[in-house]
Amino acid sequence: MSPKSTTLYSLTAPSESLHCLVLQRSIRKKSVCFERVHQCTMHRALLIPELQASIIDFVGDVERTVDELHKDEVEPCKGRHDLLSVALTCKTFLPYALDCRWRVIYSLLELVRVLSPEIWTSHEQEPEDFSVTTLFTLSETIAEEHIVRFKFYAARVRTLIQHDRWLRRTGPDIRGVAQKYYQYDHSVFSQLKSLLKDEYILPRLDNFHIHMDLDDYQFENYLSSLFPPSLKSFCIETPLNHTNTPQVVRFLQIIKPACQKLAHLRVASIYDDDTDEPGEESVDLVGLLPVQELSQIPHLKSFGTYWGLSEIQYMAAGGLLHIAPFCNVTKLNLSLYNSLIGTPEHHTGPFFPALEDLNLQAASLQECGVFIRCLSSGSLKSLHIDIQYNPSEDFSGFVTDVEDHLNSETLLHFDIQCRDDSLRNEAVPIFPCQILTPLFTFKNLETLIIILNQDFTSLDDDTFHQLCHAFPRLRILDIAGYEYYVSTSLHGMMTALQQLSFLEVFGINMRMSVDLPSEPEYKFPSIKALAPRGSPVADVGLTVGFIQSVFPSLKFIVIGGEPTKIIRPLDERIAENDSTEGNMDPTTEARPRRRAPRQGMNKWIDVVSYLQHRGLKIAGKEPDDHPARFGDCVASLWEY
Repeated sequence: MSPKSTTLYSLTAPSESLHCLVLQRSIRKKSVCFERVHQCTMHRALLIPELQASIIDFVGDVERTVDELHKDEVEPCKGRHDLLSVALTCKTFLPYALDCRWRVIYSLLELVRVLSPEIWTSHEQEPEDFSVTTLFTLSETIAEEHIVRFKFYAARVRTLIQHDRWLRRTGPDIRGVAQKYYQYDHSVFSQLKSLLKDEYILPRLDNFHIHMDLDDYQFENYLSSLFPPSLKSFCIETPLNHTNTPQVVRFLQIIKPACQKLAHLRVASIYDDDTDEPGEESVDLVGLLPVQELSQIPHLKSFGTYWGLSEIQYMAAGGLLHIAPFCNVTKLNLSLYNSLIGTPEHHTGPFFPALEDLNLQAASLQECGVFIRCLSSGSLKSLHIDIQYNPSEDFSGFVTDVEDHLNSETLLHFDIQCRDDSLRNEAVPIFPCQILTPLFTFKNLETLIIILNQDFTSLDDDTFHQLCHAFPRLRILDIAGYEYYVSTSLHGMMTALQQLSFLEVFGINMRMSVDLPSEPEYKFPSIKALAPRGSPVADVGLTVGFIQSVFPSLKFIVIGGEPTKIIRPLDERIAENDSTEGNMDPTTEARPRRRAPRQGMNKWIDVVSYLQHRGLKIAGKEPDDHPARFGDCVASLWEY
């Protein structure tokens, strides 16, 4: 290299090195900036409530709907633990996770226990009636910082489900000899009421469900400061008799100001075997004046009686029929076992004049018929009946009552299902499908579900064709009986279903035991859910090719005569049966009961593999005593 070139190199090389250094620093800065922008973008994305909800709800079920408030809920300890673990991994999740954690509480004690433990002193009472109680009393005044912490959590509570005593919780058994209890002093709410002044203890409460313990009188003084005047749902269950009626009335009078915007009201009266026997002379919660006044609140949309936390619930017919003409609810949910039999003739409709949705649990068809005759509703859209059906009852008389007393123009959903297995060891009578003919006047039906503990072999091609022709607007059709297949042929069924262009959900007891053509002439692009309710061994015709051709839009399928579990569809092992009733998850391991013939199961493994590959929901739910309640599964369909 020449001196000139060396000099030139010596002059240019540093500048190039400097340029490279500057370039590297610029790239590094841009990389850091990009990383910061990326983190900022991710942070902003995680602030989107819908995204947070999707992530956190994946951890566990943290939602509670209004319709679930009357159920006997168990505190989801594991779900809450997982929820808090997720919240601690990212501070962005913390506010939403805390909202989820405190949205539903199962006792006021959950809030009381967020106060500092330093303000409490404890001592044990002497064992009494095989129980040991630890009493917690306030040793000092609640400080301002404690109030701030309390309000931080109390403002997140939307639902309070209060069981048993207000400020007592049950602990573990002591060596199997005594029951352990923890009792907190009621004066804590006296201090809270004083410190919060005009504020409510639960300022954003929407739903209140109480199993009222009438021995806990002390809490009555603090009720008015608990609930804001904006409750949307109120459920009460109480052991009611002539002795404690004044306390119940007093409780309802205190809470009534908070219920002026009430949308949902549920009540249940439980009689005590030692004090009252059920009968017309028994006190009925619905018959109390405060309940009657609550039932006439202008904003009330649904009213119901229910089987609550206790096994026995009683409601007299008189109380219900007394409020019926003045209650403008649109939704009614009633458990009326044997309470309407012998209803006086002067009780005539129309009752519940604005009613659109009726869910009725009853002991017999006779009782359902009595209520429908009393109802005489011209606005009813949905009729859902759950009965203990005896095949000796007059089903045709019930159908006639429906035809005579309900409006054929407005009724859209007809659903009657029996949950009784009393015929397990008896001869099952044949259900005469011809008695459904009076229902044919309801041309606007969109849902027809009939599941009874009877033999539906009378449902032949002609009858099924007439049924489909009578209801051209059906979206949900589910007909099933007790273990027996219908007599409808596959060709006859497919031909009849061609008339239902809106059908999305179809269930029937149907054997598909023939080799179906790979390119059948039938196609149902609107059907999204299917329940053939056959046997994985017998239904060899239900192949992947058949499903692809006939049901191209299928999203949900109920397979098998018993709960069929596909453990590893692509593995050598075959499907095995799970004896657990109601288990809907087909991906979990199942305890084997017996092996089915490999020839029949291989096709089902192919079918399930195909369905799982497409992301379909697969369910195997078919208890021995009655067909799967397909209507219970359909709600899951719309999540996919």
